[in-house]
Amino acid sequence: VHFDIERKLRSGSLSLLLLQPFSALSYLIFRQLGDKIMSVVLRLPFFLLIMYYLHISIDFNLFALLAVVLGFFTYLLISSLFGMLSFWVTDTGGFVGAFYFFAYLLSGELAPLAFYPEWFRTLTTYLPYRYVLSFPIEIILHKLSSTEILIGFLIGTGWLAILFALLKILWSRALRAYQAYGN
Repeated sequence: VHFDIERKLRSGSLSLLLLQPFSALSYLIFRQLGDKIMSVVLRLPFFLLIMYYLHISIDFNLFALLAVVLGFFTYLLISSLFGMLSFWVTDTGGFVGAFYFFAYLLSGELAPLAFYPEWFRTLTTYLPYRYVLSFPIEIILHKLSSTEILIGFLIGTGWLAILFALLKILWSRALRAYQAYGN
């Protein structure tokens, strides 16, 4: 979303979105959601076919599906927050690079969080990045107890609420700071 927000600001097309009878921020977020749904729909048959031929089975249950959805929305909101920086900074490349670095390190993408020291794993438990990638994988691999899954969903949902509230605050401040130029 951050690239989309920055691109619309630079091109001036955000002004057209702001004149529509729906929320421009909702449009940007739902556009990303639609893109990801189509991506999953188009890739899922190939993924299932490969799993079938390689005899791979994954215990993908309801909790894992909910964790994937939680991770998607967490990532989407964090990305949107970084997109809000475009209203005040002309080049957000450094901020976006930091975003990707922390997501790469703290989500378990670089290495599974189980490989990190105990203090680092504890830290990642309370940060939103874990709920983007590591948490759904831990559920699928049965690495978490029922209590840990419940606590994880509570923390992840708490982060969603915090990120959404921050996004709403920044969006309203961004619109007050926004100035459109041109015809």
